[in-house]
Amino acid sequence: MTILEGTGLHKRLVYVKIKDGYDFEKVAEAIKQDPYFVHDEAHVYCVDDVESLIDVGHGVHMERKGVSGTTHSQRMEFIMSVTNPAATAQVMVSAARASPRQKPECYTLPEIPPIDYIFGERDVLLRRLA
Repeated sequence: MTILEGTGLHKRLVYVKIKDGYDFEKVAEAIKQDPYFVHDEAHVYCVDDVESLIDVGHGVHMERKGVSGTTHSQRMEFIMSVTNPAATAQVMVSAARASPRQKPECYTLPEIPPIDYIFGERDVLLRRLA
């Protein structure tokens, strides 16, 4: 589990079930030294049942306040709650839908115009949004 701490910092919570004959302390240390975890604060916990901990839900609540030019008290709040496999599938389908609308090249998701992810003809969509 990844706990975001802000400014690019993460705390990693790792839950493991140890097979007979393995030393939990050695396993925990090996996990903490793994390149995926080594740069973050990592906590490894021994549990009896990993399956009961599985949760495919993801969520975020972001709140930002700042100044734009001379206008103070600009505030933005973003709340999202998704089921990760479904959301990932939806993004993949949207990207596949958008790909024929692009010139032949290699793209990352942010390089594709957002309207190209939406099903339908661009002119019709734009009229509907106007």
